[in-house]
Amino acid sequence: MREFVVAFKLMVVLCAVSALVWPIGASMHSANKTADDTWSFTLSDAEGKSHSQIEWKDSKAVVLLFIGADCPISNAYAPEINRVVTAYSGKQVRFYLIHSDPDITGEQARKHAADYGYRFTVLLDPKQVLAKKYGVSITPTSVLLNPEGEMLYRGRIDNRYIDLGQQRETVTEHDLRDAIGAILAGKPVAERVTKPVGCFLPPAAH
Repeated sequence: MREFVVAFKLMVVLCAVSALVWPIGASMHSANKTADDTWSFTLSDAEGKSHSQIEWKDSKAVVLLFIGADCPISNAYAPEINRVVTAYSGKQVRFYLIHSDPDITGEQARKHAADYGYRFTVLLDPKQVLAKKYGVSITPTSVLLNPEGEMLYRGRIDNRYIDLGQQRETVTEHDLRDAIGAILAGKPVAERVTKPVGCFLPPAAH
């Protein structure tokens, strides 16, 4: 009789533990699946056309260029941004200009693109979906991705700016170009994160 009571109590304990552990483990698995497998975005460009990461599938690399229309440093990089786009857009590298300022309208983005000679896709990201995904808080910041959306490089375009109000006469490190070149050559990016100098992003739209 004593053995039966002990066995019964042990069975009750095991059932209770199973009831607690299984839902927690299942919930964690479900959350991980959602975070890793189903992330996606749909954003409008300055013309009102929708874009998503599906466009990336046939690219060798994707470059997101986070800029600020009112940021002097960001605007100063327009010539170099256009040179990089010209150099690599014919090599299956897809480029997007990203406005993460929630107050920028499509009309303003179109005017800004015309003023600075941008002739590639300009996305409006008022809720900062892409900025949050890739940890961007400063403009200008360049982000290099593979077609699956994995971040391969994030940071400055080059080392022209030392700090706010301080810049080199001659650029000696072309970080974004070097990162793109490495990926196209099938090599890892030597320095995957660098510190950009520029303007902080404003709060996202709700």
